[in-house]
Amino acid sequence: MSQLPQSPLTDPKLNAARYGYKKEKPRPDLKKLSGFQLKLQKNPYAHAIASPIRHCLLTGARLPKDFLLDFHLATHPETGAKWHLPRLAAELAGGKQDEVAPRGASEERQQARTDNEMSAIEDSSHVSNFSAPTLSPPKQLPPRMISGTHFLSSYPALQSVSRLRPSQYRNILPYRWRDEPAIKTNEIVWREDMAEFTLELLRKRVVRGLERVIGEWKGGYVAACERWEMVERKQQISACLWLGSLLRFEDRAQGGKAQAGVFGGEECENAVGRKGGNEGPPPYAMVMYRGKHIPVYNLQTLIGQKQLEGLREKFPKVLGKELAVVRRKKLTVQLQMNLWTLMGYLAESEHSEGL
Repeated sequence: MSQLPQSPLTDPKLNAARYGYKKEKPRPDLKKLSGFQLKLQKNPYAHAIASPIRHCLLTGARLPKDFLLDFHLATHPETGAKWHLPRLAAELAGGKQDEVAPRGASEERQQARTDNEMSAIEDSSHVSNFSAPTLSPPKQLPPRMISGTHFLSSYPALQSVSRLRPSQYRNILPYRWRDEPAIKTNEIVWREDMAEFTLELLRKRVVRGLERVIGEWKGGYVAACERWEMVERKQQISACLWLGSLLRFEDRAQGGKAQAGVFGGEECENAVGRKGGNEGPPPYAMVMYRGKHIPVYNLQTLIGQKQLEGLREKFPKVLGKELAVVRRKKLTVQLQMNLWTLMGYLAESEHSEGL
C-alpha cells in the first residue's frame, strides 16, 4: 500500500518558506552602529517621525503615531458600558515606564505600579450629552480593551469632538466598531471635558518623567542653569526648561532689558505667528546652542504653576534656578518627546495665551 504524499500543512520546507519572514530580526549590535545611527538614537524628532502612520478620526489626517493621541474603548468593569478614553490613562494608572532605566537601576524601580493614582472618570457631570445618562461613573480603569482609534494631538481638536451632536459623533467612529455586535455605538461614553482631562494626563506624564529622570536615575540628565548666557557652556544639551523669570514682558515694555536668548530673538517670538504674552517663552520657542536651535519649554504653562512648585520643592538644586537644561542622552529621548507633545497640544489653545 503506497503512502500518501505529505500534506503541505505539515511540510517543514513549505512552512519555512511561508512563515520564515515572520521571525523577529536580531537586535542591532550597538558596537557596530555608525556615528549617524548613534545620533538618531538620541534624536526625539527622528523617533517621532519614524513612528507608524495612523489616521485621525476627526480630521482625516494621516500622520506618524507620535503626532496623534491614542484612544481605545474600555469596558466598565461593573456596568459593562463602553468608555472612549485615552490609552494614556490606563498606562499611567498601571505605572507604565516609558524610558528604559539606566544600568544599575533596581527591578522594583523599573516595574513600579501605582494602580490607585488615577481614575478614568471622577464624576458623571463630565459625561457628554450623547452618552447614556443612567450610567454610573467607573471607580477604576477597566481592564478590558477593545480596538483603538487616534485623534490629532490638539486641545481644540478634542474640544471639537466634545461639541459634536450624537449622530455626528457616531459617524466618525470606525466601521469595525459599528459592525461589532458587542459594541452599541449609541451607548459609548465620551467625556465633555475630554480636552481638559487629556491635558491633565499629558501633564502628569511629563511630571513623572521629570521625577524619574531627576530623582531616581540621578545621572545629571537634567542640570540647573542660572542664565541664558551659561547655556552655551553646558555640554551635550538638547533642550532648555524655562522655570520662571524675574523680568516679565510688561517690564520690557516699560524699558526693562530682557536677558539674551529666547526673549531677545525675533525668530522665537514669531515661531507660531504671535509673541509670548505676559511671561515666558511662546510655543515652539528656540534658542541657539553651538550653531543650532534647541527647543525651550515653558514649564509654568506646560505643567502648571502648582505642579512646577511641587517639583521645585523636591529638587531645589536642579530646578531652583530660572533655567534647567536637558542632556542629549538616549535616556532623555522619551521625556523630550513627551514635552514636545504637550507643547504641541497646548500651542493653539486658550492655555497658551498665558505664556
